Amino acid sequence: MAKSIRSKSKRRFRAIKRQNVFAPVEEARLQRLAAKQAKTSDNNNRMDYEAQTTTVEEDTQAVVMDVDAPKISTSTPKSKRHREKKKGKKKGMSKAKKKSLNVLVHFRR
Repeated sequence: MAKSIRSKSKRRFRAIKRQNVFAPVEEARLQRLAAKQAKTSDNNNRMDYEAQTTTVEEDTQAVVMDVDAPKISTSTPKSKRHREKKKGKKKGMSKAKKKSLNVLVHFRR
């Protein structure tokens, strides 16, 4: 019979494996991520400094660019053909309902 995953021997083996195998890998990953994050933050600090030293002319051009464009409607009115098609479908449904009602009336008699 197989041992349960909650058995003491399996739990002990998993704890040892977690400590000896997975912990070093996780620690190395955290160090790589920390180094990458530090490098990225240094680049961001440089970019922030360069952004602060922009000229007044560039700022005024940016303000001019922020003007909202007029909204364009993408919806169009439904055509007459669409309305006729829907009307035809409704008529077809009503005929089917009438037929089913007539059949029920005949069965009741």
